[in-house]
Amino acid sequence: MSAQFGRADRFICDLQKVCAASQAFTGSEKFLSNLDRVHQVELGMGGMIPQIAPSTLGELDKVFKQAKIEAISQIGGSDYLEKLPANHPLRCSVSLFGSLDFGLRETAHTRTLAWLMDPFANHGFGVSLLWVFLKLVFSLDDDFQIEKAEVRSEVSGDESRDRVDIHLSGMWTRSGGKVESWLVLVEAKIEADESLDQCGKYESQFRQGIKSADMARLIFLTTDGRRPTSASRHKWDSLSFIRLVSVFWKESHALMGMQGLEFLRLYVTGVLTDVYNIQCGKLSSKDHVYLIGDFLSPGSFGGKRDE
Repeated sequence: MSAQFGRADRFICDLQKVCAASQAFTGSEKFLSNLDRVHQVELGMGGMIPQIAPSTLGELDKVFKQAKIEAISQIGGSDYLEKLPANHPLRCSVSLFGSLDFGLRETAHTRTLAWLMDPFANHGFGVSLLWVFLKLVFSLDDDFQIEKAEVRSEVSGDESRDRVDIHLSGMWTRSGGKVESWLVLVEAKIEADESLDQCGKYESQFRQGIKSADMARLIFLTTDGRRPTSASRHKWDSLSFIRLVSVFWKESHALMGMQGLEFLRLYVTGVLTDVYNIQCGKLSSKDHVYLIGDFLSPGSFGGKRDE
């Protein structure tokens, strides 16, 4: 899927969400057969537009219309934009990297994310964003206190030229008083594909650190939250950019007055605008309400690992 969501990408994304929430077509051989025919044409097998029964399309149209009504209701109604605070990213028309044409440059994003999560950076956030990130990727329900942390970007675990995008490590104290070490590796993809055995190489490079940490997570950060294809042991969690910036912005209420807050706002707007093609600042009823819903009301962390 393209990093920038075009009409076809939006349709597929909408279809996945609607079908996941609706049982209208479950078990419908006719509908599934029509979808298969469309797919074959998309692959170039046939070259002609398949004839699909109007009744089937009419049923699908009804499901989509109802799903969109419900999606708009979930984000606060058709006037949801006016209900958001004036400094909300969705009401901002300025992208942090847009003017530099860096909106889809992976290193710009990963260096920024590392800076935002670095407790010692001059943004003034301390451990706030690192804390919500760790809570997210480790799926922690209990409270914990970060005792030690190091966040670096573009780190190599050996003499090779391969560098993982973000390397985070440290110590925390859990609510029961237990002290543990933790390690997180983040590999991000926006437009580029994985190189041969890329994630597998990172597993090997950082094997010792992964094994020695009390808790470790390998995160594959993408536009659509897909799994990596180059992992050798498949111990990677999937995470989308929109999910990540959503939890970051939800923490912004605790960052009022901090020097880096405006930077965070413009960065979040940039992700929504440049990566997801959401027209922040000038939204209308034609905008992608499902993606906007993902940002305003994200579900629980959907990443899964294959042990």
